[in-house]
Amino acid sequence: IQINIAAGIDIGTLTLSNFSIQGNGLEGDGIKIVADGADRWIRDLDIRNVNIEHVGGIGLDVLGNVEGNIFDSWMHGNGQGGARIANSAGGGVAENLEWVGGGFRKNDVAGLILDNGAHDLIIQGAYFVDNDGPGIQATAGITLVRQSGFENNLGTGAIVEGAASFADVSFSTWGV
Repeated sequence: IQINIAAGIDIGTLTLSNFSIQGNGLEGDGIKIVADGADRWIRDLDIRNVNIEHVGGIGLDVLGNVEGNIFDSWMHGNGQGGARIANSAGGGVAENLEWVGGGFRKNDVAGLILDNGAHDLIIQGAYFVDNDGPGIQATAGITLVRQSGFENNLGTGAIVEGAASFADVSFSTWGV
């Protein structure tokens, strides 16, 4: 699924709920949402109970001027990472985002990637388990990770470059 927001378009609410995407590992991203520019927005992205598994690309890829919430959604076994939230090359800024519940399991690269300066994300009650990279990779920091768990991610639970806050979070491993 790819949703591209055209110049001059301001979407109040975009809701995606109660479905799964099951890939075969050969396709691209599961869901890609692109608002690439300062002249287009999604003011209230509402993703609920969406599971994306085994796609060849990123499970959920959000680029640009997007604000909103992701609830009880799982990204599992995706080839380019579980989810990526990024500012866009055209000036779109991802901000005021929250991920509640659900999580990231057995993804290649990382569970969650914050990229191109994106950092305005609050995570609450999510799990980062058995990813073939860090649970979180945040190149510009992350606002807050709260009441979440990191288990057996390859190398490290989280790689954060920039300001971050972690509260009531558990990290565990039975390996290196």
